[in-house]
Amino acid sequence: MLFMRCIQDTIARLSVLEWPGAAPDHAFDLLESVLSRRLHIAAGNRRSCCGAAVDLVAADPADPTLPGHVRTALRTLTPGRAVGSTGFPELASGWIAMPGVDIRIGTHADLGGPVIAITFDDAVALLSATGAEHLIVRTTAVVAGTPDSPPGWDVVRTDVTTVPLARESDCHHGGCAA
Repeated sequence: MLFMRCIQDTIARLSVLEWPGAAPDHAFDLLESVLSRRLHIAAGNRRSCCGAAVDLVAADPADPTLPGHVRTALRTLTPGRAVGSTGFPELASGWIAMPGVDIRIGTHADLGGPVIAITFDDAVALLSATGAEHLIVRTTAVVAGTPDSPPGWDVVRTDVTTVPLARESDCHHGGCAA
């Protein structure tokens, strides 16, 4: 029983760090105990507080830091098939498209905020497509414990037990240009 308690204590204290842009592999070497990597992609106004009205998030369905109901919903993720937030009923059976990239929004689920979940393969395709220079990209890493902020990373959330796909700041604030 003591062994299980130690594992639970480690997982119960999570922190979220953010890297502006797509973080290179060596950036993750600066972090200890990385439990999750996510890539947020949005099209929008760089002057807005949130970058866009809808955030595409590349995530692993087996990510242990996601709430259980989100992990279950993400089991349907496959390249070319996304999961939309229930907050966007107008996107039911819709598409995300860029030249050479078509991603169908196949199902909807409570994803914890205004996001659309995609695969990492789809994220790479979007970032390689014509027009990708207009996308706003940020990388998040979820780590065990409460780290200091290593070079290039910003600590954006600490002492949480799960980390939803949407960030708390994925909404408009006063003065937002969106």
